[in-house]
Amino acid sequence: MSVQLGYIIPKEDQAPLPKYYCSINDLPNKIGGLPIWLDPRNPAGRVECGNCSKQMPLLLQLYAPQDYPSNAFHRVVYVFCCKSGSCVISNKGIKVLRLQLERENEIYNEEGDLLIEFQVQDGALSNSKGVNYCYICGKSAPSRCGKCHVNKYCSREHQELDWTHGHHKHLCGTGNEARNEIKSWLSTFNFPELEMEEEEEPEKKVEQVEPEIMEKLNVKEEGDNVLEDEDETEAEVDRTFLKFQKRISLSPDQVLRYGRQPEGDNPLWASDIGRNNTIPNCPKCSSPRTFEFQLTPQLLSHLELNNKDPNSIDWGTVIVYTCKSDCDAANGQYAEEYAFVQEFASAGLGDSHRKILAERAEKEETQD
Repeated sequence: MSVQLGYIIPKEDQAPLPKYYCSINDLPNKIGGLPIWLDPRNPAGRVECGNCSKQMPLLLQLYAPQDYPSNAFHRVVYVFCCKSGSCVISNKGIKVLRLQLERENEIYNEEGDLLIEFQVQDGALSNSKGVNYCYICGKSAPSRCGKCHVNKYCSREHQELDWTHGHHKHLCGTGNEARNEIKSWLSTFNFPELEMEEEEEPEKKVEQVEPEIMEKLNVKEEGDNVLEDEDETEAEVDRTFLKFQKRISLSPDQVLRYGRQPEGDNPLWASDIGRNNTIPNCPKCSSPRTFEFQLTPQLLSHLELNNKDPNSIDWGTVIVYTCKSDCDAANGQYAEEYAFVQEFASAGLGDSHRKILAERAEKEETQD
């Protein structure tokens, strides 16, 4: 099986996406926005950062069904990410949840169409008593505004966020129209919603990727060997990083690399330094977790981050490992999987490379 690459569909070609639920055939792979739940009756509850304890918005959701076992016939992996860069780099700021369904289930027929006519009004799901969606993040909302009973919340944190940034304290009871007018502020919490498309990784070999970097780093290649000038040190030229750059350059717009194999496979590491070769087993069934997919640094450019903020999110790659057995712990409830963040800055890439990237960012900002 070749590596499947994920790309962001250009904004001008983006179509409106479903909200909260849809048929399997319409279920998108996407970044940001509110989660679209595989089981609309069972939205995930609070997803807190393991470092700062704040609620985390959806970063990405991926429909990744499996032929075997049968209990993973429908399968979605949800990735949530804290907006604090220090939390992300600590490896406590990203959480991964897996949910799956049997082929025969109460929600979808054989063709993937919904068997239940769901409706959501004021954050409440019809046909499912007590199922409410948070007004801020779309997760399960056990509480609501005590005055208007309209806005539902997953946590006190999001209720306070709505009362302050969303001005709900002043708009409470004025109707949906007034609230929708100020809903754009929600982008300060959620990542922008953009659909992805997938295709196989091209096999074309590239002799040289990023000529300006290779030239300024004084690196030249002979066959598979990377040679350094005498002025460069081992810390200055990271061979694994150069391989990472070459592989990514085959398709530089990729934001996701999907490479799950039955026997397990290795991710594309961003550096020699900072690898994690000790992946915890599934806590539910004790099966090993294996590599499923990884996020590339190109994804960061689509998240509308403040790059002048020293605590902005950054990574070399985010690698997601999931239960090899797809155990039925994720049938009817969410199974937490494992994500590992490898960064560039601490990976010994060298001051000269970082200078090139900084110059490029400054140039792009000037052009904008």
